[in-house]
Amino acid sequence: MLLGRKEIYTDVKEITYENVCDILRDAMQVHEENSTKMDFLLDYEKGVQPIARVKKYRSDIDCKCVDNIANEVTEFKLGFNWGNPITLVQRGENENKDTSEAINLLNKCYDAENIKAKTQELGRYVEIVGLGYSFIDPNTEYEDGESYFKIAVLNPRYTFVVKSSYYFDKRDMLGVSYRIDSKGLKHFTCFSKNERFEWKNN
Repeated sequence: MLLGRKEIYTDVKEITYENVCDILRDAMQVHEENSTKMDFLLDYEKGVQPIARVKKYRSDIDCKCVDNIANEVTEFKLGFNWGNPITLVQRGENENKDTSEAINLLNKCYDAENIKAKTQELGRYVEIVGLGYSFIDPNTEYEDGESYFKIAVLNPRYTFVVKSSYYFDKRDMLGVSYRIDSKGLKHFTCFSKNERFEWKNN
């Protein structure tokens, strides 16, 4: 029986250069268990399902197929819940010309980042595996007509957040994303409140 994804915790008071590797090693044990569950769910939604229904119309026809209801539910949810991407508006009682111009500029930035497609990509992960992560970073190679920031939707099988069991509010302590290279090595990028760490698992 699948019980959902486990939250990942650390009991340290602060993330430092000295303890980040130990925290990451402990967190990866839980994340890899979560990732296995996500693999199953993503494959299931694609139609890799253990239950095949046998349809027999005539004695000489034996048709085994999968009615992929999971995909039908996902597509409906993407249209119903995620069909309208983020659009910023100003409240009527707070009319301000500068604020209006800033909101228009932000909406243009979202459009330049193809927010419609990225909202659908994020929504697909949320609806299938229950988790979705976006990474927003300043656009350091800005050119006219582009957004001032970059938005990337991260695959939750390679992304996770470590929360605090030290603080009562269970605040986020470390954001982690990683990739696996052609040699099977994991390259981690981790963000704490004030620092960015990069680490290679060899």
